[in-house]
Amino acid sequence: GEVYVAYYDYNNNDLMYARSDDHGATWTTRRLSDSGGYYNSIQLSAGAGIAISYYGRNPNSLRYCLLPKNP
Repeated sequence: GEVYVAYYDYNNNDLMYARSDDHGATWTTRRLSDSGGYYNSIQLSAGAGIAISYYGRNPNSLRYCLLPKNP
């Protein structure tokens, strides 16, 4: 099964995205933002893809990104 994860990399101040196609045995990761990624939330939508919301470095800067299901 597929697993999708968004997380904040504290050491580099990056929003990260990870995906596994084999139940978490191996992962592919990519950086989505280098300006924060605090309090991120991820949602998978069959039609739209993968939606991730997060706060940037400024606490008033709510951000959103949309990825295709298989980026």
